Amino acid sequence: MTGVSAEVIRLRIAELLAVDETDALREIRVPILVLRAMRDRVISGKATRVVLENAPGATLVEIDAPHLLLQSRAVVCAKVIVNFMRAELGAVSQE
Repeated sequence: MTGVSAEVIRLRIAELLAVDETDALREIRVPILVLRAMRDRVISGKATRVVLENAPGATLVEIDAPHLLLQSRAVVCAKVIVNFMRAELGAVSQE
């Protein structure tokens, strides 16, 4: 199996950088869980801040891990997600 070529990676990054959905973040009305890998060298802290500043009710959980957080810390992420969902469902049932 061969890896992805450098040219394909460059094109993918250029496409990602061209997207700005900041306005769409402001329209989201459901709880958002933002999982951030503390040692991520690909996704910047600035990108996380943009989400937190523009998405009402976003919750940040930082996990000591590198990029590809869900793959490298799957069990920890699953526990965080389950706890978040339980808390949100509890909040909904109390309304």
